[in-house]
Amino acid sequence: MKSWLKFFGFWLAEGWTTGGKNGEYRVCLANQNANSLSEMKRLLTRSGYQVYQCGNTLRVSDYQLFHYLKQFGKCSNKFIPPEMKSLSKELIEILLKYYLKGDGHVYGRTGKGVSATTTSIRLRDDLQEIALKVGISAYYKLGRKKGRPLSSLPYKGKVYKQKEDAWVIYFTRRNKPIILPSTIRKHNYIESWVNYHGLVFCVAVPNQVVYVRRNGIPLWCGNSDPEMNWSLSSLDSFQLVSNSDSHSPYPFRIGREANLFDLRSTTYDSLLEAIRGGEGSSLVMTIETFPEYGKYHWPGHRACNFSVSPDEYLKLKGTCPVCGRKLTNGVDLEVRMRADRPRGYMPKSAKPFMRVIPLSELISETLASTVTSSKVWNLYKELVERFGNEFSVLLHSPVEVIEEVGGRPLARSIDMMRQGTLKVKPGYDGQYGQLELRPRKKQQKL
Repeated sequence: MKSWLKFFGFWLAEGWTTGGKNGEYRVCLANQNANSLSEMKRLLTRSGYQVYQCGNTLRVSDYQLFHYLKQFGKCSNKFIPPEMKSLSKELIEILLKYYLKGDGHVYGRTGKGVSATTTSIRLRDDLQEIALKVGISAYYKLGRKKGRPLSSLPYKGKVYKQKEDAWVIYFTRRNKPIILPSTIRKHNYIESWVNYHGLVFCVAVPNQVVYVRRNGIPLWCGNSDPEMNWSLSSLDSFQLVSNSDSHSPYPFRIGREANLFDLRSTTYDSLLEAIRGGEGSSLVMTIETFPEYGKYHWPGHRACNFSVSPDEYLKLKGTCPVCGRKLTNGVDLEVRMRADRPRGYMPKSAKPFMRVIPLSELISETLASTVTSSKVWNLYKELVERFGNEFSVLLHSPVEVIEEVGGRPLARSIDMMRQGTLKVKPGYDGQYGQLELRPRKKQQKL
């Protein structure tokens, strides 16, 4: 496997296939580095292939190898197959290392920067994905545009032009978090970055933030909401489920997102089929948190204490009226820019949902106390012990009985949440959304 990955990584960068005529099925490799070429020749020879060399080019004539590699043979269509992206970190590192041996470029004054260039969008994305899987970061930029002359001077009277857009992928091997002290002093931020050494169990994380890519740059981003997803017709074929971070050591966030199924049996197969959806799906509804809680829901500037709705953002042309600089974009705006339906549209196949606020946070707001205080925790435990579990308190228990245990303000907040009149001030530019306990226009019932 290791020998194959060395060859495949190098060939993906520097190889191609030709033939099919007169019974010739050729696999070729070309590189200016004599040592790398010699290593490839040894690998192929040990694997039982007869290798021919002409200058800086290696050639193997083999029907089986030709037909496997043919699918990767064109520069603009190359990709890394899914089975290779699913290998262990050790094996993926070998693949990436030998790809960079073939197509990698060293840059920078210290010679420590590494980049690669490809005209294949799929390969560009695959390289960024496997970089993350081996523990480094990668971002890309457009290098040479399609149609741009490859040289300022014609060759033999002809001007050759770039056939496809060329993308440059930059690999960041020293992945240490950095804070710019000058920025912190300027904006008076109180925060710090630390290396995370714990386990990551699944994509349901405590603050709903996942690793994504935006404009070629990988970053951490909040997730979405059923209504936001319904505005994109391309998602209609997917059944949307919602999962909370019940594995979190933080006990107050268990009751945040969940799925309500009507199962005839509780076997693994029946649950899997319910999640997959289809006709007769037993998914009844989902329980969601408010998307406004996310750190980047609306456009805004934290330094200027300014945020704005997507509609107002467009009126302002993306410019902050306080400082005059470009506003930091938000998830809600990104969804609207990609939507092909109006907000509020509900597909026929969509399942109903209900938005909830974790019980601990409702208690914290009504008691004007921190969410980790003993006052909040004691009332939380009392309510859960009285009504059985957190969802029972949030969704089903009589409001008047909740009032007897937790007081009128908490009972009123839970009633507002059930009626859809609870308001959350949207988060922006790294600021979490804030719960505002006052009525608003009633949401349309599903």
